Amino acid sequence: MKVEMIAIGDELLLGQTVNTNAAWLGDACEQVGWRLERVVTIGDGIDGICAAIAQAEARADLLIITGGLGPTRDDRTKHALCAHYGVELVCDEAWAQHMAERFASVGLQVIQSNQDQALMPAGATALPNPRGTAQGIWFDRVAMGGSGIAGATVTLPGVPFEMKGLFKDEVIPRFKAAGACDNQSLPLRMHRNILTMGQGESLLADSISDWEDGLSDRDLSLAYLPSPAQVRLRLTATGTDPDETRQRLDRAADELLAQISSIVVSALGRTVEHEAAHQLLLLNQTIAVAESCTGGGLGADLVSLPGASAYYLGSVVAYANSVKTSQLDVSADLLEAHGAVSEPVARAMAEGVRRRLKSDWSIAVTGIAGPTGGSSEKPVGTVYIACSGPHGTVVNRYQWGRSRSRNLLRTRRTALALLISKLKDLQIA
Repeated sequence: MKVEMIAIGDELLLGQTVNTNAAWLGDACEQVGWRLERVVTIGDGIDGICAAIAQAEARADLLIITGGLGPTRDDRTKHALCAHYGVELVCDEAWAQHMAERFASVGLQVIQSNQDQALMPAGATALPNPRGTAQGIWFDRVAMGGSGIAGATVTLPGVPFEMKGLFKDEVIPRFKAAGACDNQSLPLRMHRNILTMGQGESLLADSISDWEDGLSDRDLSLAYLPSPAQVRLRLTATGTDPDETRQRLDRAADELLAQISSIVVSALGRTVEHEAAHQLLLLNQTIAVAESCTGGGLGADLVSLPGASAYYLGSVVAYANSVKTSQLDVSADLLEAHGAVSEPVARAMAEGVRRRLKSDWSIAVTGIAGPTGGSSEKPVGTVYIACSGPHGTVVNRYQWGRSRSRNLLRTRRTALALLISKLKDLQIA
């Protein structure tokens, strides 16, 4: 079942808003066996919107349009759809009444721009939106007299929270109920994601090139998805029988894991923070963090998942040397002799926070994130990461580049990967 998306908004083209809806929609479609085959981003002009709709309807069974449904003058999606289908805007009295009651319940007056959000293209079906004031709009192309292939065109609010809810609660069940995709013959696709760290994309690809050469003969493919400090591998199997396709995918994943085991962080594609949490929970152990250069970001990563209180005790963000001394017991003499960015200080920070917070494990990071502040001995991007646990403390030095944001992200990810490796070592022991 072929799906296309049109994202509307000048703010997307200007780079003022990132189109996270497209990434989410691609994954959501894949989960139900649909294919998001194209994403088009256009501005707020009516002519451009109409042209994009006509082109997409000639190809896609389902067209999702996001954005331009708000109450302001730059929200022109409804007007473009009226022009495209040759209909007028009509008032959805039920939604107008709903909004009036909703606003009154919180002591607000409904102004004209809010009332206008009850207007809908004639002949369309409203998709009620309990999360906002803009309804979704469903067009049956045949009923609307459209010129594209039979299917549906759906307009959803651009606000991610609202768009996601409407897609899951309204679009998926409606399209399935219509039976529009019952006769589709697109092959089944199954994926396995593997997270690796410690080797760049090129070296990784070179190390498994012989194995990768034979994938296409088995209806398999491999994609490399690099980002700072890590490479995510997506292994895909294509077939028609679910059980056979899954078995073939699992066999290939086992083969791949055997070749790259030393750099695998998560064999199931979990994020590095998710994998760290999983390993801590598996061992029923706790973690504390001492941060200098990352300024609290590492602790934020660890609590980004529900249930973090089961393993995360807390952090000491010791940016200044005085805080390292008073809160982490790092001696002034040590700081004077070696500097804050050094192996001895990273070790003392990790051991100090572990002792203070009485955790099973601790991580400490100290470095020069940049873009200024480096020296010939410790250039920008110099980072020390320490991990302290039941069998002692290990400290590694890393040398990143000059980008502050990338340095901070690499440091956080690498610190968690070091923790994961030590947790896995404990399980093996």
